[in-house]
Amino acid sequence: MKKIVITTIVAFTLSLFGGAYAQFAGAVIDYTPGTLLNADWSTGNPSLYNNPNAVLGQPNGIVDYPGWPCVYSPFNPPCLTTDLTGIGVGGQLTLQLQNYVTVAPGAFEIGIWSNVGLVDTEYGQGVTGNPVSPFGPPACAVVSVSADGISWVTLNNGNPITFGLPGNYYLNAGPEDPAAPASPQLADFGKPFTGTLSDFNNETYSQVLSTLNGSAGGTWLDLSNTGLSEVGYIRFSDVPSGELDLSTVSINSSLAGAPVPEPGSAGLLLLCAGGMAALMRRRRV
Repeated sequence: MKKIVITTIVAFTLSLFGGAYAQFAGAVIDYTPGTLLNADWSTGNPSLYNNPNAVLGQPNGIVDYPGWPCVYSPFNPPCLTTDLTGIGVGGQLTLQLQNYVTVAPGAFEIGIWSNVGLVDTEYGQGVTGNPVSPFGPPACAVVSVSADGISWVTLNNGNPITFGLPGNYYLNAGPEDPAAPASPQLADFGKPFTGTLSDFNNETYSQVLSTLNGSAGGTWLDLSNTGLSEVGYIRFSDVPSGELDLSTVSINSSLAGAPVPEPGSAGLLLLCAGGMAALMRRRRV
């Protein structure tokens, strides 16, 4: 019994001091691919983006196009089946976060990255157009969140949310560098980006990085209207058409709380705590 209690306390303590690094989705709860359309075009492999674990953890810093590796930048998003999880029409993906995220008024708690890349009007230089445009129409899905993985709250009044903002990995790399910088400075996947696609209109690469302001970009969600005090799970469903290819899901690390218990384990922890209290009462008698 003592071992269980100590383990729980240590895990919670680490989460309190873990706000300095980004935290991501930690486990796949369920996955139905739906009708997937996109194959791994970068390798010529006909396999589809049907690996749900590809969305877990932090993305790779190098986008490994065949014979042409380059850094993950706003102009070069992830593309391999090992980097993306596809959700097609009729599909669904439910993820458990590594830590609970505290819902705070006006905060943006959860960030979503997909394979969004900006069109480079001066090939290799990282210059956007006016208006800026992504490679193709951004995908969207209905998004729901939960504190316990049982009761769910749907965001945006049940309407699909569009994931149309680019991501970035290094703060000191060029848009097409073939390798990581010698002394890499990493973009912050735990820092919300609250801008819009139009904020990148007619920008040079240095201006794009300035617009991101140290963030790794992505589409961030404000959970203020959910009525929840904390969120530990997120679900993507009801893709209206095409396919949503997700790279990663991150949470605002400054709002991170205790680790999310495995489904069904919360009751066990409470039972253990109750047993411990009863034992202490017996010892006092």
